[in-house]
Amino acid sequence: MQTTSDQIESEVRAALADDPRVPYADEIAVEVHGDGVAVLRGTVGSFAQERAAVADAKRTRGVADLFDELQVRVLDRDRREDAEIRGTALQRLMADPELEPDHVEIAVGDGWITLTGDVGHQYQSDRAFELVAGLTGVTGVTNEIKVVEHTRIPMSDQSREQAVMAALADNAVVRPDEIAVRATGEYVTLRGTVGSLVQREEAVHTAGNVPGVLGVKDELRVRPLGYHRHVDADTEAAVLAALIDDDEVPSAGIDVDVDGDAATLRGEVEEPGQRERAERVARGVGGVAHVDNELRVRA
Repeated sequence: MQTTSDQIESEVRAALADDPRVPYADEIAVEVHGDGVAVLRGTVGSFAQERAAVADAKRTRGVADLFDELQVRVLDRDRREDAEIRGTALQRLMADPELEPDHVEIAVGDGWITLTGDVGHQYQSDRAFELVAGLTGVTGVTNEIKVVEHTRIPMSDQSREQAVMAALADNAVVRPDEIAVRATGEYVTLRGTVGSLVQREEAVHTAGNVPGVLGVKDELRVRPLGYHRHVDADTEAAVLAALIDDDEVPSAGIDVDVDGDAATLRGEVEEPGQRERAERVARGVGGVAHVDNELRVRA
């Protein structure tokens, strides 16, 4: 009888074998450990193949986290000089109407591209990455482009939170009712539970592309419900939202787990009163009948 890890591993292997973007899938070793942690090892022929393999694994049901240990070894017929790669990459950026190429710098060493500079929106940083990631001869891409809002958009924290929630609600991949959003100036924090790594990345990407948002702190957790015990993610998100909305509780240091009608609080708070307050807030959330308070008071 297959274990849960064996099942997930088999499905990752099948996804790789079925993907024409990964021509040598049998050279990729797949391991899946407890709680859905997958590891990819081996050699691929390009950075594009590595990205495809990683995407396949992330989309596999039951994968909660992924360690990419793949190595890119470019085939002789696909090798390019660094100067040629840089020139092609510059042409790609200059030809794209959504970018301001004067604000982006490109460096290439041993086929590895490093992008630096600043842009006005997160989607422009993402776009620059996508334009160069698939170039022939590329072994990897590091995106160090900073998002700097050239024209400041005046918004209250509440308005920014509402804008992010609306964007998440419009995304068919993301379930926004499982995500709590907290804005502090131009930066937002996402907390809660999602069902896959793809949902997690999509939520962060969507929030980062909301006008007025310059950065996203990702505190989302992946709970693949297909292979794990049922978790009431809606209640968990509701508890997190209640803690975030409470001015007395330092919610950034608190993790919430919900199993049925029981909520468990873990993490650290500054004062005993905050520990008690967090428990009261959690008890006041609909669907919570019991609270196991494992919060520690920081010494």
